Amino acid sequence: MPSTRFLSRISKAASALVVGALLAATAVTGAHADDLADLEAKLSKARTNAKTTKSQLSSVMEDLEHSDAELAKAYEELEDTRAQIPVAKAELEKANGEYEVAQREADTIKGRLANAREERTSIATKITENEENTERARRGIAQMARDYAAGNFKVTSVEIMVGASDFSQVMADYNLSQTALRTEADAMRALREANAIATNMQVRLDATEEAISALQEQAAENVVTTKTAADAAKAAKDKLESLESTQTKAANQIEARKQAELDRQAELVAEQDSLTDDIQKLIGLTKAERDRIKKEREEAQRKERERLERERKQNGTTSGGGSSSGGGTSTGAKGRGFLGYPTANPHITSSYGLRYHPVLHYWRLHAGTDFRAYCGTPIYAAGKGTVEWAYMRAGFGNQVMINHGTVDGANLMTSYNHLSRFAVHSGQSVKKGDLVGYAGATGTVTACHLHFEVYVNGSTVDPMTRL
Repeated sequence: MPSTRFLSRISKAASALVVGALLAATAVTGAHADDLADLEAKLSKARTNAKTTKSQLSSVMEDLEHSDAELAKAYEELEDTRAQIPVAKAELEKANGEYEVAQREADTIKGRLANAREERTSIATKITENEENTERARRGIAQMARDYAAGNFKVTSVEIMVGASDFSQVMADYNLSQTALRTEADAMRALREANAIATNMQVRLDATEEAISALQEQAAENVVTTKTAADAAKAAKDKLESLESTQTKAANQIEARKQAELDRQAELVAEQDSLTDDIQKLIGLTKAERDRIKKEREEAQRKERERLERERKQNGTTSGGGSSSGGGTSTGAKGRGFLGYPTANPHITSSYGLRYHPVLHYWRLHAGTDFRAYCGTPIYAAGKGTVEWAYMRAGFGNQVMINHGTVDGANLMTSYNHLSRFAVHSGQSVKKGDLVGYAGATGTVTACHLHFEVYVNGSTVDPMTRL
């Protein structure tokens, strides 16, 4: 039979294993750490993509500077929302994941706590049973002690021999004494084992109580964690629903203003053609010459549109074309350097060339160069010449047109558009660098800036080829 000390060591080891198992609930989070890490990586990627999209959006918005302001605003809101929705979805997925982990941990802790309480009840029952066994052993030993004191047992051989009347009596008394000794030994052993079991059971009970206390603390902490995760999931869901609502609203606004924008763009094209016609008449071109130049311009633009459309489909870009997009008859290097910059600190926000309309999905000519110019910024004459006019001209807003005369065998003019007010008048002579007006946002435009155009024989060319 194993020794009491050995049983004690086994009991303590078993107690440690039981308590360890009861407290293993905290391993739940670690088991799902990989899932949460994947969700975090997905969220990080979505945020990076949104940042890239937002950066690209600012470039696209420059192409809408000459569009309807409300349409441009709706488009910006739509695209910004589209960029945010994948982030919101990833945030919701991550929040739901964290909530599910917290819930699973709560369920595990609840189960561990129930097991611990069952273990406590079982140990308490065993302690009660062991106390009863201990009491019986003690009563047996006490009775034997009383029997010894009363002389009911002959223990020594001498006592047996002296007290016996014959040999059979000797044998009977001897067997009785041996039985008494075994009973005594068994009772003492039972008492020692009962005491050892009582000690070990108490150790296990104390450890279980400690485990229950720790699990209750974990449960209380988990309540807070679960509540926080649930709140985060709800906030993420509300955010996503709000973004989806905004997306729908912006898309509806764009759809409602599409026809108006088509009409507006048609008006801008007509205004540009009218301006070209006015200039060409002003410089004395015949109708045949005007028709020839127009045909050449339209053919050049057609080829450029086809080239850009191929690039757009291949690369998925919507950026505009280069200086060859104007289609004028003189877009080379002639006259380069004749003109100066129209602003003191030139910063180009949109170059000359064909632009892809992100809402209407067609190519149109951006017939000038846009310079950053805050409202009220002074605008200067790019070269010496005569002011042909300074008045409001539909989509161009307040426009100053300067005739620089013949340069390298062709007429050269410049216009300064969307001005807030004028500093010159028709017929006035100006020198390069003279103040002609102040930047504004008149006409078809979404913000203050300078739209600067250069004309060679009435056709627009890339201003950068002349500056």
